[in-house]
Amino acid sequence: MDTWKQLKSTYRKAYHQITTEKPYEDEQKYKTFGSCVAMLCHDNVKNSMPDRIRILYLSKLGDLSGGPTVREHACIQSAYAIGDAVEIKYHGMTSYALDERFPLPGTWDYEKAYNFSIPYIFGKIMPIHIKVWLEERCFDDSPEDILEIQKRLQTSSDYQY
Repeated sequence: MDTWKQLKSTYRKAYHQITTEKPYEDEQKYKTFGSCVAMLCHDNVKNSMPDRIRILYLSKLGDLSGGPTVREHACIQSAYAIGDAVEIKYHGMTSYALDERFPLPGTWDYEKAYNFSIPYIFGKIMPIHIKVWLEERCFDDSPEDILEIQKRLQTSSDYQY
């Protein structure tokens, strides 16, 4: 099965499964969730297709899911933070080294990707969501998420530069 078919199949499987488990959620969250699970299972940047093909597939997946939303970016960034690198602080510098204990996103099994994505997509707004909001280009976010992020930014000194 080619990569696009795998992405699309996993997206649909996750989308349908989460809609039955969480029947009263926002449609955009269902789509974002399906997209995250599909990317964690199949979008392996190290062993994957050429960048131009990869971008095409991810754009097509984006057409299915809308977004990418702040929740999607936060989920995928968090996966790379634990799965790809270990933070090393040495003499005031921070660097990252590959951590072989965790699978690289794009190689996760379905159940691990599914369970990992739930709190980022259906949970409360976390600091990672706010960081992503400030640093990434996100769209198709729910109005409730935008209001919560804006409220946190106005009331917290943690996000002042």
